[in-house]
Amino acid sequence: MSNLELKDHTTLLDSIRNKLTNCSKNNIIFYCNSCGEAYSIPLRCDLILCEKCGYRRFLKLRKKFLPILKTQQNIKLLTLTWVKGSENKGDILLRHRQTRRLIKEYFDGGIYTFEGLAQHVHCLVVGRYVPTSIISNKWKKITKTSKIVDIRKANLNGLNYILKYVCKPPTRLMSEFVKYYNFWFHNRRVSTVGIFYNYHQVKIKIELLCSKCGDALTFYCISESVYDYPLCKPLF
Repeated sequence: MSNLELKDHTTLLDSIRNKLTNCSKNNIIFYCNSCGEAYSIPLRCDLILCEKCGYRRFLKLRKKFLPILKTQQNIKLLTLTWVKGSENKGDILLRHRQTRRLIKEYFDGGIYTFEGLAQHVHCLVVGRYVPTSIISNKWKKITKTSKIVDIRKANLNGLNYILKYVCKPPTRLMSEFVKYYNFWFHNRRVSTVGIFYNYHQVKIKIELLCSKCGDALTFYCISESVYDYPLCKPLF
């Protein structure tokens, strides 16, 4: 590693560490001009390595996909494995295509999450029964190298299982954070296929309104702590 690369690596690591440390510690304060109520919204880092932000993503995805699962039968947990993880972030696009290709071949649809450096992908699929041997042979044909698969019957709790990898940091070693951050930056860890694709993809306009009088809120300041403004109510 050159001196320039080492400097960039150190700078990025410091930036990640700073964002993780200060996640949700600062707040945006809004003020209602009509009734005087004050509200706060925590400033979150939204990093893939942050457990707090990951848990929020977990709850959001679970709320989104649970209704469609309740209407389905023949739910299954499918785990697909490559021979090894990848160090090249470009490989993730290929692994997305391989995963979608297999799911489309045998099932009506599914939602899946990658683990770590994309060596494993955990899928929740719906559809008819398919013998493990058939899926394994197809996976070997798709990947050229691996035939390691696991499929078993599941229920609604299967959604919690695959989404736990959203709120589970890929690593707890600070020295590895930069590698994982670079690998997943602008890459999806969660994706959908078939009946799950574009499910309820409706953009919701969020209006910042006072819960007391219904009037619009005005930006007031960014505070290091809501304790500076003890009368603030959480807005979200």
